[in-house]
Parts: sequence; C-alpha cells; structure tokens
Amino acid sequence: MKRLAVILPYNKKYIDNFVEHFKNTVKEDEFYYKLVFIKQKSNRPLNKGKLFNIGYMLHKDSFDYF
Repeated sequence: MKRLAVILPYNKKYIDNFVEHFKNTVKEDEFYYKLVFIKQKSNRPLNKGKLFNIGYMLHKDSFDYF
C-alpha cells in the first residue's frame, strides 16, 4: 500500500477546518496518509519552502509520496 505524507505549514486557525475537509475528501481505505503540521518558531516572515523541506527530510524514508 502506498503511503502519502501531506506537509502543511502550521497555523492553528486553519488546522481543524483543513483536517475535517481532507477527511471528507479522501477515502482512508484507498491509501495510508499522514497530515504533517510544521510550525516555524522564529518571529521572522513565514518561510514555507524551508518548512516543506524540513517536513520532507523528517519523513522521506517512511513515505512514498509528498
């Protein structure tokens, strides 16, 4: 079974809405997936590219698709 990781920059305001929508859209029995939320700790402007790279590096050996 193929494994999918969905990497998302962390924003508490939108997490619950996204998770609910994603679960209604995707059928869990078709493939395994994991939602990976990553939060930037610094107060600098959001660097989504860096967050996506970090998420990939953390999970690259466990998943087939990102």
